[in-house]
Amino acid sequence: MRVGRVCALVVLLLFSVRQAFGQSAQEIGVPAADKLELHNVKAGKVSYQGRAAVRVTDAAAADVDDAGRLAIIPGTSFQDGMIEVNLSGDTAADAPAQARGFVGIAFRVSADRSHFECFYLRPKNGRAEDQLQRNHSTQYISVPGFPWNKLRAESPGKYESYVDPVAGQWTRVRIRCRGRARGCT
Repeated sequence: MRVGRVCALVVLLLFSVRQAFGQSAQEIGVPAADKLELHNVKAGKVSYQGRAAVRVTDAAAADVDDAGRLAIIPGTSFQDGMIEVNLSGDTAADAPAQARGFVGIAFRVSADRSHFECFYLRPKNGRAEDQLQRNHSTQYISVPGFPWNKLRAESPGKYESYVDPVAGQWTRVRIRCRGRARGCT
């Protein structure tokens, strides 16, 4: 069951991908919202806190799980290397108080979109009063087979951690990947 609608703002202005360590970065820039491949989300170009951005919001039915909500930049491929991006996320104005909000980056996405890895932030957890909740402010998952709840149960603290994001503010994220799935830091 979903806890509420989530609003996410993503800037890709500073987004860069290095296909292999030591190679030059591929700068992608802010993609046109109408050029994104959307799966159960809506996207639109916005200016947010003085930066050009793409706003991605949930458009899925209640029975669609989180793995079914993606905005893909077509024509890109990534296996090993580094992704750098600024993300900002918050819950929608009408979301329940207990909603945490999620914003993240999916990568190593298969052609049929059935397999991918993802790193995401729970922006409201970064400043939560409960320390355990703060410890869940970042999360790594691998779809299919390794959702957050399985990784948390089988490897507590290994695939999620505390960071200090502020809901609605930009957070710089750097993802380094090398080797097989579940090998990113």
